[in-house]
Amino acid sequence: MASLSSSLVYGCVVQRLSLAGNAYAGASATVEDGQDVSAPPLEQFLESLGENASLVQLDLSSCGLDQYAALCLEDALCSHPTLVSLNVSDNPVGESGFRSVLRLVADNRVHLKELHCVNLRQSRKDPDVVYNPLALETYFSGSKALKLWRPYHRSLMRLLLDRADGIGLSPPTLAFEDFVLDGRECTFTSEKMSKLRKGVPRFTLPEGEVAEFRFRLPRLGPPSMCGSEEVVAYHRLQRRTVGLIKFVSMANVWVQQRSQQAKTLFLTAMAREFHFKASQLKWLAREVVL
Repeated sequence: MASLSSSLVYGCVVQRLSLAGNAYAGASATVEDGQDVSAPPLEQFLESLGENASLVQLDLSSCGLDQYAALCLEDALCSHPTLVSLNVSDNPVGESGFRSVLRLVADNRVHLKELHCVNLRQSRKDPDVVYNPLALETYFSGSKALKLWRPYHRSLMRLLLDRADGIGLSPPTLAFEDFVLDGRECTFTSEKMSKLRKGVPRFTLPEGEVAEFRFRLPRLGPPSMCGSEEVVAYHRLQRRTVGLIKFVSMANVWVQQRSQQAKTLFLTAMAREFHFKASQLKWLAREVVL
């Protein structure tokens, strides 16, 4: 997988790639002397796709894509310039992984025209650290500190930077307070850049092993607004409003879910992330009843 990742980033111009039926979920990260010696291969590969600018079609069906790998995929594809076809069918993504899939569907920067996601199912366990784009404030410390040798945690940090940048916070690192890297307080700086001349710009991450911080977005609304009102205002602003074209894509995801477990995962993930118009909610309600 490491050779394939390197080839996609630095070497071959690949447009169509299939990893269908290759089970990579069994491998987990191994750390010796604080260094990553065996990162989960699928997470490592998917993270590297963020530097690729040639893939048009990617098949990841039945390859053990779990919630960790799904977040790495979201991080990599949220600004991918060419990918239009993706298959993630028959994978244990769980609720948080399903949320990653739906966020990709709803993201206006994503150019997917074809998404196959049949038989998505519950994961074996919940993730240790969860990316929640709606959280006003999150502490990443202690057992929830970001271990930067893990692709999943690196992707989560880039998505936090992207969230802060998306609401206009400049620089987005202002949202990272009380930043401690490897036990030492420091100032966190990041910029969007690419390793390659024709690559896709991504947020740079600090060079270290463990990052602890408080991620806090600024208050929304006047200072007189009370806590509950602020939360309501924040959710109205931050929940993605689904337009017609994106709703059609999301409806296609719903139609592909055959089992009750898959439908429950879809509805739970959808309810946590998005705002819908009344007509869209009526369609969804009718589909659920049927």
